[in-house]
Amino acid sequence: REQYPVTEATTLPDGGFEVTLVISARPWLERLLLRLGPDAEVVHADPALADAASGAAARVLARYRTSDADR
Repeated sequence: REQYPVTEATTLPDGGFEVTLVISARPWLERLLLRLGPDAEVVHADPALADAASGAAARVLARYRTSDADR
């Protein structure tokens, strides 16, 4: 949370964090969510961003499968 444009951060009872981020572009959010993996999820956002992680992961997997099939 120190590395990103966080406007608010709350420590959760399980030791995790809930943060509010400033998002300048959807691709930036998608890359961040892919790096964080299953430990991160979008919980309070524009409904259009709710599937950012799964959509990005599906596109990466499709590209991988396409490039693998070309070999």
